[in-house]
Amino acid sequence: MNEVEKECEICGKFFRTNNPIRKYCDDCANHSSDKKKQYASALQKSRRRMYGPEVFEITCAECGRKVKTIASYVIAARGANNERHVFCCERCKNKWKEEHAACAFCGKPMLGTGRYNPRNNHEQYCSDDCQEMARWDIARKEGYVHKCVRCGKEYIRKSGGLFCSNECYRAALNDGWRPKKPTKKETLITRNEVCTCCKKRYKRTYKGELPLQTYTFCSDDCLRKFRKEAVERAMG
Repeated sequence: MNEVEKECEICGKFFRTNNPIRKYCDDCANHSSDKKKQYASALQKSRRRMYGPEVFEITCAECGRKVKTIASYVIAARGANNERHVFCCERCKNKWKEEHAACAFCGKPMLGTGRYNPRNNHEQYCSDDCQEMARWDIARKEGYVHKCVRCGKEYIRKSGGLFCSNECYRAALNDGWRPKKPTKKETLITRNEVCTCCKKRYKRTYKGELPLQTYTFCSDDCLRKFRKEAVERAMG
């Protein structure tokens, strides 16, 4: 097949190929997606340098006023269905968010509760009761709700505990309850040994510190054989 001259769709450089469906030159073919992003970014920067930033008109979602702005100065917020709304100023944005904000627990509108904070981008609650019930729901899901072993009352604690308050703890001490002393964990140490009798290599596990011993044996048979030979050598 004869070679034809084609223009790269990414960088615009001309190249020759015998493949009629080829779109990119040798430099752009290996990483076409990355090259596209690089050239698109460079083209956008050059356009901004030549013509300035792109100006477009928006309609404020709160007051309905139409204003002209650029992409980097757009004031926006997300709605309940993750819809994007644009505004002419921060005042309209905060007013719209307060009108459309709802309690994260009961779903009641935050407008008129006096608890809405425009600077708080996290979950907000219409009352102290909703905030407290939401705290208990989160603690139950994360496994931080425990039962007091003395009175049976539920309480929230991230670390493990037996009593809901100091009063229950002191009352349990007066009744004769004593905390369990933590048991000391034995450390296991495994190392390679050489049997003194048969010279076989084997692994042996020790509890705690390593013993100061001269002889080691891989089995009871080797131990008995070594003792028998030692007695025979001693009797001469």
